[in-house]
This record gives sequence, structure tokens and C-alpha cells, in this order.
Amino acid sequence: MKAATAARWGAALLAVCFSLACHGKPKHETAVSRNVDAIMRALNLPSRPVEAWWEETPVGQPGGIGPTDYDLSAVLLFDVATAASLAKKAPPLPEVPVLLPTEAMRPWLPDAVRAAIQRYDADLVSVKGSKFDAQPFLKPPYTSGAFIVIDGGGYVYISVRTS
Repeated sequence: MKAATAARWGAALLAVCFSLACHGKPKHETAVSRNVDAIMRALNLPSRPVEAWWEETPVGQPGGIGPTDYDLSAVLLFDVATAASLAKKAPPLPEVPVLLPTEAMRPWLPDAVRAAIQRYDADLVSVKGSKFDAQPFLKPPYTSGAFIVIDGGGYVYISVRTS
């Protein structure tokens, strides 16, 4: 029972991060980038990904509070051995099942990642994978976040934030 409660609290925390990023879409138009060199400059990656899909979204409203903070959501494809090694080097976030807010189901996600995501309830989706603290990937200005090594392949889903 405690594990389920902890999982929901962890998912709620990520929901706030994703919600703040995703609900600002109409006011903050962002483009999905496939630029591997740019994501390597933004994050501390252990090796060059084969492919990358990512977007950086301002948090806050223009003319009001922010946007001085940003969320970065990315899916990186590594070879399977590299993806597995990431899981060995990062602090695990013991959440079973791995839950994310429904906003995490971005339209640009690769098909293999979409296939690993299923509806959990009205507000959450579950992801077939293991969740870890993003500390190994963080590079200023990013200060917090998490990543998920998707089961059955080399895909890694990363969500980091500047505050």
C-alpha cells in the first residue's frame, strides 16, 4: 500500500513538471528538435545517441512570472548496451509501476516509445521501463529531473528542469 502511495506521489510530482510544460503550449510554441549535437550540448550524455527527439518548453507566462525556467523532454536512442549501462550508474527511483502524467504522451514520441506507454487511469500513464534520477545527465542550467530506460530496446525518456 505504501509503495502504491509513494508511486502516486512521485507521479504527481512529475505531473506538475509536465503539466507546467505542456499546458503552456498554446502560448509558447516549441518545435521538436532532432539535432543530436544540440542535445549533447544541453545534457551530460555518456555517449552520442543514435537518434534524438526533444523539446525545450518555457515555464511561466510571458509578461508575467517567467518564462525564466524551462523543461526539457527528450527521447534518446542508444545502443542497447549503453542504455543498460545508464541504469547501472544512476540512482533508481523505486516506482512500480513507472507512472507519468498523460501529458507525457507527446505527439512526437517514436512508435517504439508509444508502444511502451499505456493508460493507467484518467490522469496517468504507465511506462514499461525503469525510472532513475537524472543527476548523471544534468548540466547547468538544468538542476533536477528523471529518466526512464524503456524496456526492450535502447530508448531513454528524459525529463529535466531548470529549477
